[in-house]
Amino acid sequence: MKSQPKSFDAIEIGDEIGPVWKTPTKETVLRYADAVRITGLKFFFHQKDAEQAGLTKPIIPGPLSTTYLCQMLKDFFVGWRLRSLNTTFRTPVRHGDTIALWGMITEKNEEDGVPTVYCDLVVENEHGERAITGTAVLVPYTSQR
Repeated sequence: MKSQPKSFDAIEIGDEIGPVWKTPTKETVLRYADAVRITGLKFFFHQKDAEQAGLTKPIIPGPLSTTYLCQMLKDFFVGWRLRSLNTTFRTPVRHGDTIALWGMITEKNEEDGVPTVYCDLVVENEHGERAITGTAVLVPYTSQR
């Protein structure tokens, strides 16, 4: 059964999004790398190459972690689409780290008649470090802006 779109009136400033937990593995990274055709950058895949790059373990590509944020937003904001997503990568996510993703609605208004929602976003690793912080702007799917 398909979920009903979230109405603008049902969204409140301060509403929490998530948390969602993910544990990306080497296999996850390999599938992602194949799908987006990542070549080279062996520190994403191999322990020895990660150590040579000064890392303790191979890391997850930043865009893969961002994909998890997009999925969380899509699941929460049924019937809405991302107008923009800005992220800052603060610390690497390593293979096998369990990450928590969450967000909070910080603003909502109508811009030129288009309902618009603003969110702050966080990805935190299992050591309590903020791996990614960001912001998102969402509008209903029917809007072309």
